[in-house]
Amino acid sequence: MQPLEMALEIGGALSVAVFSIRDAAASWWAGGHEPDGDDAVAVGALAGAAATLVRLVDPDDEMGDILLTTTSAFHVLRVLDPEVGGTQVAHLTLSRGAANLALARREFKDITDRYLAGPEPETVVEIEPLPKRQRGNGLPAAAFAERDEFVPPGWLELVGQPYVNDESALDRIIGTLKQL
Repeated sequence: MQPLEMALEIGGALSVAVFSIRDAAASWWAGGHEPDGDDAVAVGALAGAAATLVRLVDPDDEMGDILLTTTSAFHVLRVLDPEVGGTQVAHLTLSRGAANLALARREFKDITDRYLAGPEPETVVEIEPLPKRQRGNGLPAAAFAERDEFVPPGWLELVGQPYVNDESALDRIIGTLKQL
């Protein structure tokens, strides 16, 4: 699964796309309709205008998300490579009625950060198998005969019996507890 495709799992997500501003085209998209060149130009112009506004206010500040709201949707735009001059922009469209905008922005930032970091190396973790349970405990009930004063009556017949199902195990436990 492409890392950005995980953005479609964000609550209320409708579509996600990556636009190349230099080529004025969508380099990748999922969900919703296929974006065209006009969409790429609009996203590029919006990202450029937002970056200019940020530099006007504080040249040392960096731009976060660009938010555009309509009556039915939230549009979250994130410049993917601001250090290089912002040649790619990720665009997440959210249903306004189903999305939590604050949570979606946080999740989208995490997803785009993972996308920029590249593929994670595969790590193979070897897990030791659990020890197998022996059939019975290997001790006959007679081995506990000298401990009769500590063992409730009927309990020794349960020792070493195989597990059948939850109901029978629960019945055995309740029966033993009642005898105590």
